[in-house]
Amino acid sequence: MGPGNFYTYDNAGNTIKTDTYAEGKIVKTYFNLEPRFSASYQLNENSSVKASYTRNVQNLHLLSNSASTNPTDLWIPSSLNVKPEIADQVSLGYYRNFNDNRYEFSSEVYYKTMQNQIDYKNGAELRANENVESQLLFGKGRSYGLELFFKKKEGRFTGWVSYTFSRTELKIDGINCHHFN
Repeated sequence: MGPGNFYTYDNAGNTIKTDTYAEGKIVKTYFNLEPRFSASYQLNENSSVKASYTRNVQNLHLLSNSASTNPTDLWIPSSLNVKPEIADQVSLGYYRNFNDNRYEFSSEVYYKTMQNQIDYKNGAELRANENVESQLLFGKGRSYGLELFFKKKEGRFTGWVSYTFSRTELKIDGINCHHFN
């Protein structure tokens, strides 16, 4: 929202267009739905399976530069150049109780795709840079994993143990060359 000058950049970070907006003028609006679906099916009195789908949209972005010795974390909103980050996740789980519900076990797998992921360019100039958006690159990502959980609910000794394996990959042209579909 105005007032101010708003810039559009090419892939190299050069300003290709400058637009001036008056106070109260809308510069850019994003509209995204965030649907969520979940289903559960009881296999028998001790076992069930569950499946879900979730879409999350993030319009406020944290930019971190781990290569710097100074703290350079910066929060920026979605803009003309920075689109909202969008994540779609599906999951499938199996849940079971044992020995008259004294023990509980669950396992769940998930897969997430991510759009409009943001990172700084290699060698980004951040000090006193009022146009930090010119130093950004955009790409996609994915994340997937397995979560296991076991719990003892009754007796003198109770507790739980869990294990998670997860992997997250980002593909941002200009930073890395790892390819995935």
